[in-house]
Amino acid sequence: MAGFVLDSSVTAAFLFADKEASATVALLARVEAEGVVVPAVWALETANMLRQGERRGRLTATGCAEGIIVLRRLPLRMEPMDLGRALGPVLDLARQHTLTSYDASYLELALRLRLPLATRDKELVIAAAAAGVSLIPA
Repeated sequence: MAGFVLDSSVTAAFLFADKEASATVALLARVEAEGVVVPAVWALETANMLRQGERRGRLTATGCAEGIIVLRRLPLRMEPMDLGRALGPVLDLARQHTLTSYDASYLELALRLRLPLATRDKELVIAAAAAGVSLIPA
């Protein structure tokens, strides 16, 4: 069982400049100890972050490869997204909390599995608090 839902905004901290910050190191250790669950969109968001990091000079090809190794070793479970969920509860949460559908997918997952959420996204923090989802300091 996963300990919490991991948002891509926190994943970015593992990959970029924050990776040496004590809070990031502590959270990464928690991920490794407890495991996490992510919605299917996490994989695409993470791939996009890596690509953007390369394009903007924040990551070298070697740094990207190292980041991929770290990510592949994480104990994570990826939840599939079907059309009914995307056009039902995810879209409803996006509307209710003025979120992107991508961000709403993290909130929906946390609500459905009754797990806390680790995010650095300000709008998602507000939405999670309003929806009664516990937050993991990130």
